[in-house]
Amino acid sequence: MHTVRPFPIVALIVGAACVSCRKATPSATRSAASAGAQEGVPPESTGPALVECTAPAFSSPIAALRVGHATVVAGLVAAARAIRLTALRDGRTLWTSDALSGVSWVPDSDLRLERAGEGMALAWRGGKQDNGRGKLVLVGPEGEPRGAPEDVGAEWCATSDRVAWVAPRAQGPVRVYARSWADPSPREIAVVAPERTVTLVCGDHDVFVLGDGDDDLTSVTFDPRTDAALPPTVVIRDSDFGSDELEHRVYTSGDDLEIVRIASTGAIAVREVRGSGVPGAWRKLKHSLGPDDDVVTVDGDEKTTLVVFTRPSETACPGIGSAAERVEALWLDRTPAVETLVDLAPADCSRAPGPFWSALAVGRSPIVAWVERRTDPSPGAPSLAGLAYRVMRSEGVQSRRVEVEADALVDAGCDEIGCFAAALVRGSDRDAMAPLSIDVVKYAW
Repeated sequence: MHTVRPFPIVALIVGAACVSCRKATPSATRSAASAGAQEGVPPESTGPALVECTAPAFSSPIAALRVGHATVVAGLVAAARAIRLTALRDGRTLWTSDALSGVSWVPDSDLRLERAGEGMALAWRGGKQDNGRGKLVLVGPEGEPRGAPEDVGAEWCATSDRVAWVAPRAQGPVRVYARSWADPSPREIAVVAPERTVTLVCGDHDVFVLGDGDDDLTSVTFDPRTDAALPPTVVIRDSDFGSDELEHRVYTSGDDLEIVRIASTGAIAVREVRGSGVPGAWRKLKHSLGPDDDVVTVDGDEKTTLVVFTRPSETACPGIGSAAERVEALWLDRTPAVETLVDLAPADCSRAPGPFWSALAVGRSPIVAWVERRTDPSPGAPSLAGLAYRVMRSEGVQSRRVEVEADALVDAGCDEIGCFAAALVRGSDRDAMAPLSIDVVKYAW
């Protein structure tokens, strides 16, 4: 485990984000093969793709978050052995801060940035060599560290007023801690039996502690309004579905937990668990998945559930040996209950999709987005070709692509201005070993 300590150097900067941001516009193409896209529906203009960028300083991994009409980007600065945060808005750098120091690059390291209370929570993992352990630090609105970094296990999440995490352990019960801005130190909110695999899911305020056992899935809800955890509730019971093996995905809508269960037969069922911990009835969907379909993300709100999955084509790609994947989604409108199967993208032998994310904003059409990776990149060239996204309107699907050559590309989230992503890009010398810039790209609204 790397030694990581607070590095409380915060610089408030009002100036250009970088000397010369590359001028770029999106390739706003509309795929005629995208099923559900009606002819005659004009493509929606996305405007200039590149919003702002940092000076060259970073290497992978990176993370990004949209906060207060600014985009906060984070990345490893290898020369300083630090995780640096930089806030960008209107082409200017607002502030920069080194939130963690003493870190070193490894191939499978990971970085996450989430909104937490009045500031942000940042977590760094040094890769497989750390066995899923990492460091979590709370930072204020201008990047200043709030307290010492915490040791975290493989799971953590953030609500609007606190951050929760699983403590690292070698044996014994799984202990879950949480801390708000007002807490002088972390507090234990739940203890789960050691034989269960724990997942944390955060709503607007509540924290759901899921314990996956041999025969069932339990949920413990921590409610900050009562400052207590409710007793465990069984939310999936294997016996309710016979001997059918299962996979499940979860997301939150407000302070309700939504469960999507996928059986080995492809059958799909959904259930809602209120913040009170009481599960609703299972709703079995009419549509089912094929044996080779792979669910890549689920999301939803109080009216909609989206199940996004990939499906391999029937023939292998020439010169690659594997099949390309098409992207599809099952769109469930709950009131009234209507299921729609939507083709989002045809199989493309030159580009592989993933990772995926989605955006469901009030008053906006759902968006599904994903990174496009080159299947056969040129030697030394960036592996990522761009960002694809689909706007799922009632009259049809609008297909969009933003061409971004990058070594890393991550979601930054959406606000009323638009949806944003951050890309790690090379300079004019195309040297992947040199410090790179983080570009902020606007791709919707």
